[in-house]
Amino acid sequence: MKVVTPLSNMDYYIPLVEAGADEFFCGILPFEWLDKYNVTMPLNRREYLLDNCNICTLSSVRILKKMMETYKVNVKVTLNSLYYIKEQYPLIVNLIKMLQDCGINTFIIADVALICYLREKNIDCNIHLSGECGALNHYTLNFFEPLNIERFIFPGKESIDNIRASIEQYKTGNKKEYESFILNDWCMFLGAFCNTVHCDEIPHSCHLPTKTVRIDKNSTKYKDIYHVLKLRNQLASKTDIVDRSSYYNLSKRRADTYNFAEKGCGICKMHKLMRSGITHIKLVGRGHTLDMVKRDLEFLKKGIAIMNTASNSEEFEEKIKLNIFNNKCPTTCFYN
Repeated sequence: MKVVTPLSNMDYYIPLVEAGADEFFCGILPFEWLDKYNVTMPLNRREYLLDNCNICTLSSVRILKKMMETYKVNVKVTLNSLYYIKEQYPLIVNLIKMLQDCGINTFIIADVALICYLREKNIDCNIHLSGECGALNHYTLNFFEPLNIERFIFPGKESIDNIRASIEQYKTGNKKEYESFILNDWCMFLGAFCNTVHCDEIPHSCHLPTKTVRIDKNSTKYKDIYHVLKLRNQLASKTDIVDRSSYYNLSKRRADTYNFAEKGCGICKMHKLMRSGITHIKLVGRGHTLDMVKRDLEFLKKGIAIMNTASNSEEFEEKIKLNIFNNKCPTTCFYN
């Protein structure tokens, strides 16, 4: 099982490789795109500029190419917007071709029409279906079969049973790669149905202080949903939006108060995910500081080492909770 790690700055590449990153994902945000479409028509849904979150120049990508040739750890680029308008498709194709010339040939894409467009134009690139697309079952996986998807990334709150069933019932099964979220940025919303704007100027919807309650407090229906809402209310009560307009302040504050897995975790489920067919786990954290990502990687690598010694999933969960969390499991779990 390999760890897919966020790359928010090209200077982070070598330290994170040395920390154990197996693969990177990053956002590309050309100033030409921002000048024409600003943040309201996002290219990768993380349109932050005040802090390290995207790579903004091709010269930086060319430097990355040299490092990839030396260290043999690949970088893939996110194109996570749920849709693009017609005039943007040729621009995206030109961007992809320029990135290919710089050694990047794998792209995380959420827009189905863009995937079809690339295949119709015979653009020879590797496509990973974004978790923002919403691969919810084997019908979704089979739908994309003609489009030659190299890897499917399951949404953050997809149940392990559903992941297993999707892979088992997918007609090409274990011939593909599968990725799931494992750490950070847990959100009550499903990306495929979220249209909030992630940028410096305004807080996104999941950071707005809200409280959701039941009309009938005695109702026992939809207990799983109420569990999620309870967690959401807990997060909202802790959220300070005073400085949310500055992503730099947010990431700095996070670094000053680092708590492993505080904002979302699935590490104790890694063994079950592996047995279900997951080949890669995603460490979320574009915009996080280098130190934060290195510390997250350290814990994940420790978890993988424990997994290699555990005889079953139950034993693995016990060891993880004891050795990493001191039997105090985080409340925001991706898979409960």
